[in-house]
Amino acid sequence: MSIGVRFTAKSTVEIITKILTCSYEALPETLSEDLHQLVNDTSDRSSEPTSIQTIGELYKTLDVLRELADGLEKVHFNTTVSSLTGGVVGLAGGITSVVGLILAPFTLGASLIVTGVGIGVAVAGGVTSGMERVLELDLDEDWEEFQSFSI
Repeated sequence: MSIGVRFTAKSTVEIITKILTCSYEALPETLSEDLHQLVNDTSDRSSEPTSIQTIGELYKTLDVLRELADGLEKVHFNTTVSSLTGGVVGLAGGITSVVGLILAPFTLGASLIVTGVGIGVAVAGGVTSGMERVLELDLDEDWEEFQSFSI
């Protein structure tokens, strides 16, 4: 085996092309079995990918990922706002209900209407918070899909 310039080319791409497409003479039998296996493994082209994505396809994939991330961020923001809103509305409804009950003896029962309204507002706040939780669970599923997205 002699050492010398095996490939000449004008550019790196041209050298790589020559390296990948040329045929090589067999290694002498005097070399170790491990070295033979290493050369066979590195020159085995059956394990190469069958298709290589182009830069354009990668940019399209990145655009899809960006759109998914933007959508997830918007949904997360909106669910956080609705959760906070639902909690505040529920608290206001609860306070209104308690105030209506406290005032009932002094208003001869007229403030029970306020209590009913307060209960309704508290229920609406609870429903809003509950819907937020449902949306948050859906967001968690979308997030898992986003994380499992492969290029």
